[in-house]
Amino acid sequence: MYRQKVKRELAGWVERGLLPAETAERLSRDLDTRRDGFSIGQVLLMLAAAFMAAALLLFVSSNWDVIPRIVRLGGVILLIWIFHLGGARFYQRGMPVLGAALLLLGTAAFGGGLSLAGQMYHIAGDMTQMLTVWLGAAVLTAGLFRSSAVAVAAGLIAYGLCWSLLDASNGAFTIINLVVPPMLAALILVLSRWVQDAKIAQFSFLMLLCWAFWLYTLDENVILGVVYAGLGLALLAAVSLSASPVATLAGRMGGVPAFYALLLAGLGVLILLIEYHKGMALMVAAIAGLLIAVGALALAGRDHGGVRWLAYSIIAAIVFDVWVTTIGSILGTSGFFLMASLVAAVLAFLVSRLEKRFAAKRALAP
Repeated sequence: MYRQKVKRELAGWVERGLLPAETAERLSRDLDTRRDGFSIGQVLLMLAAAFMAAALLLFVSSNWDVIPRIVRLGGVILLIWIFHLGGARFYQRGMPVLGAALLLLGTAAFGGGLSLAGQMYHIAGDMTQMLTVWLGAAVLTAGLFRSSAVAVAAGLIAYGLCWSLLDASNGAFTIINLVVPPMLAALILVLSRWVQDAKIAQFSFLMLLCWAFWLYTLDENVILGVVYAGLGLALLAAVSLSASPVATLAGRMGGVPAFYALLLAGLGVLILLIEYHKGMALMVAAIAGLLIAVGALALAGRDHGGVRWLAYSIIAAIVFDVWVTTIGSILGTSGFFLMASLVAAVLAFLVSRLEKRFAAKRALAP
């Protein structure tokens, strides 16, 4: 899809006389010679590694009464070393896909070894402690080899650790539950930056969103909805406006920060719609949600398709919710649409004026 879009753009520039046909042809050939980010062989290889890791975990976690304990433990330790050394060797030989697959198997073998050791020798501890040690090993491996595959595994283990903490406390408020998820999110974000894979940062953003929703479940307070909506919009502006000091850093991650900032604002709007489900309060909450969605389109909708579709989804959800809630009152629904049309018209006027001003500044810039 990306290649076809670029080629269509090149053809359009040639038709408008903005680019010589010969240059466009050379650019198109250069695009075809580049490696595609998607490879069926690589995907199948990583799937094979994942399936083998799952089989290894199941095999290790079972009771092998026939095999002596020392042989079991020694075999797992040997597998850990073989997988890690083999992965390092493949990285040295310029075969990163095979290296990542072996490192992924080594990480799975380490987790299986922890489970086996605790099972055989009845070591005191719980699932939380095991996941903490496993996460540390996965982060260390991902950091040493700058492996995106192991970084993904570390993100999944971090989710398991958060779930284990919540399960141990029955979802109640504790200092550990309050502090650990943001710390893990920051750790995965730094790891994403270190391995130079922006997609892994989504583990961090999604973890923070789940943490924010957990805070709301503790005390279903409408204030959190206002805070989330305002904070999400502020973060969206911070990562989208070129004058912002964090815009350059966020730009290296593509549209991921803007998408999740809008998702946080959408969570706030959802809370407001849940808390205010009738009367003028519902209308105000719905109008605020529409303002946030349209503001997101104005800030980042042009550059990021994910933000556009999320904003459209928020608008559709708000309209549907208001329609269902006020279905018994045609006057109430019509009043909402009247207010929404006026707000949209005013925003359209303001956005068009801003776009013209920015276009004029770009035209005067050297």
